[in-house]
Amino acid sequence: MSAIWCEMKWNNYALRFSIMALLFGVFIVAIGILLIQRFFVVPHYSGPSRDIGDGHSETYYYWNSLGEESRVDVEIDESLTSRQPKWESNEANPPVSARYAVLKANSFIKTKFPSIPKREWSFVSANLTPLDLKKAKWCWVVRFDQQPEVGTTETHSPQLSIFVLMDGSVLEPRNSH
Repeated sequence: MSAIWCEMKWNNYALRFSIMALLFGVFIVAIGILLIQRFFVVPHYSGPSRDIGDGHSETYYYWNSLGEESRVDVEIDESLTSRQPKWESNEANPPVSARYAVLKANSFIKTKFPSIPKREWSFVSANLTPLDLKKAKWCWVVRFDQQPEVGTTETHSPQLSIFVLMDGSVLEPRNSH
């Protein structure tokens, strides 16, 4: 089997190479780039943190469909934390993107906590929060609020945080009374 040869002229110099040699050269350069880029990835924060894993609980107030103030609790336990995929320090992005987390949280809040007239849920923020920093376990906390009706003297702005886990699931809050 004969090799296919290419000839290229550059500044009156003739370069002659085979297609296989060219492909091998491209392959070697690609492998080199992949190996070198690992040194340029910014590592995760590794300082002190307030993990929200094992036994963490939060309470949120919101206006229900009847216009009454309601309360929900969110609880994160160790078994839930241990089942989540890790976000390794050599990975530039978490397993679940911010955009996906906000879309999941928005869909969840619309089905589980429907807005009432003149009190729509508004997106506030999406934050990466460590469940267990030492084990590289993270989640997204997506915050929404219900602004008071314009023209009222009400100053209370109910807020709700939706926890989107790194497996793409949403942590279901429990109603409490």
